[in-house]
Amino acid sequence: MNPYSGSIVKDVNLLDQYKWSSYKSYITNEEDKLINTEDILNIFENDKDEYKKFVMDRGGYQKSLEAIKHLKSPIANPRRRWN
Repeated sequence: MNPYSGSIVKDVNLLDQYKWSSYKSYITNEEDKLINTEDILNIFENDKDEYKKFVMDRGGYQKSLEAIKHLKSPIANPRRRWN
C-alpha cells in the first residue's frame, strides 16, 4: 500500500505492477525468495483473493491517513490552538 498512499502508484488497481512492492508476491504464485508471505496469508487462511480484497477495500482509507499524518493535534501540544 505504501507506493499507493505515497502517490508513487496513482491507482490502487495498478499496485501489482509496481516492481518494488511485495504486493505481487502476496496475490500471485510468483515466488520471491526475499519475501515470506506465509504469516500474512495465514491471517487470510491462505486465500490470496481475500488478501487482495482486503488491500483494495482499504486503499482510500490508507491514502487519507497519509494525507493527515503530518497534522499536529492540540491534544499532543496543549499550547497550540486550532485557528
